Parts: sequence; structure tokens; C-alpha cells
Amino acid sequence: MHITGFIANRNGIANGFLRQCLNSMARIVDNIVVYDDASDEAVRPIYAEFDCTVLYGRQHAFHRELFNKQQLLKVALQFKPDYLIWIDSDAVLGSYWETRERTETTLENM
Repeated sequence: MHITGFIANRNGIANGFLRQCLNSMARIVDNIVVYDDASDEAVRPIYAEFDCTVLYGRQHAFHRELFNKQQLLKVALQFKPDYLIWIDSDAVLGSYWETRERTETTLENM
């Protein structure tokens, strides 16, 4: 089973949300794809730490959110996942999704 996670993000370093989100997602996915909406915080080292595939926006463009997410989905689908997990960058997966084994069992029984 191949699971790809993806998020759109802007900043998230100062408040700690980005690291929490990526930690949560990394427990259960094979790949993480990020659209970075022109962050002005030092996000690149965290993306590298989690081996994220990143699309970088040149300027903050929240008004283009739908277009940006479509581009993000295109890249995520290149990994040929069986399942996609898409959460906001200020969210974490709940305790039910703590392990890869539990995640696979749940997905297989859907």
C-alpha cells in the first residue's frame, strides 16, 4: 500500500504548527508533498528534514489557492498512491492514525 500526504503551507515555524503537522503525517505516509505559499520563515530545513517534495510559490497568493492545490495534487499523483491524505498545515492526525499498521488496517477495511 502506498500512501502520499500533501499540504499547502505558509510559514508555521514560529507557532510550531508545521513541524507538528509533518511529524503527524510522516508516521503513516510514504511521501509528503508541500505547496509553499511564499513563506518568509525558515521552512526549507524542516521540509528537508521530512524529505518533502516541495513546490515553491514566488509570492504569497492566497487568492490562487485552488490553482495551487490543483498543482499540488498533480505532483502528489505522480507517486501513484493508493491513498492520499490531505490536511491543513495547522492540523495533526488524531491518535487513531498514530501508526502505519493501524492506518493500513483501517484503509483496507473501508
